[in-house]
Amino acid sequence: MAFPTVRSSNTSIDASDVTTHSIVLPATIVADDLLILITAQDGRLWETFPAGWTELENADHGAVGFAVFAKIAVGDEDSTTIQPTTGNAQQSSHVSLAIRDWSGDIGDVEGTFATSTDSAPNPPSHSASSGGSADRLWLAVCGMDEGNSSGVSAYPYADNNLNQDSSGSSGVAVGVCSDELTGVTQDPGTFTIGSSTLWGCGTISVEPAASGSSWYYYANQ
Repeated sequence: MAFPTVRSSNTSIDASDVTTHSIVLPATIVADDLLILITAQDGRLWETFPAGWTELENADHGAVGFAVFAKIAVGDEDSTTIQPTTGNAQQSSHVSLAIRDWSGDIGDVEGTFATSTDSAPNPPSHSASSGGSADRLWLAVCGMDEGNSSGVSAYPYADNNLNQDSSGSSGVAVGVCSDELTGVTQDPGTFTIGSSTLWGCGTISVEPAASGSSWYYYANQ
């Protein structure tokens, strides 16, 4: 059984206050890839989001909104832009991922999320509900207020270390990392940011594709 892996990624920002935001999707997307968006908004939830996306998290934590959405790719979305809205003008930061070799069932994408305030956003322990010691992709994700210009400087996982901030102390920042690990439960450890601030974070599991059926060729004699 192969691990799900990140095929491609992208980052984008709205560095000035807007109500209609522009999130850029990964540069290379194949039909049936899993698309995941991790976003932070400056003090607001997403009020509207384009059709077809499944909300895993959309938390209001005072000066920061933190959200994660997932979708099964059609295959024609390479580097395209989607435009969710906030109720009033805010800045936002975004990371997008395209993931291959996953189960194909959006219900197999799960997360456990938390909010708090300090300089070490701590994605909580998460156990995949399907159980068993499968070859899963694990994502640790966070979004934070940037009132002290405190973007991500260290990550709990070594792979796909991605971050984006909205350019200055009046905005927000987001960080993502991953690992391919066999097991049912992960508690990734902490991100490091510049100083104490409001944050939201999460640990996400992505199930692998099922083992393929065996095919046999019988020659006629």
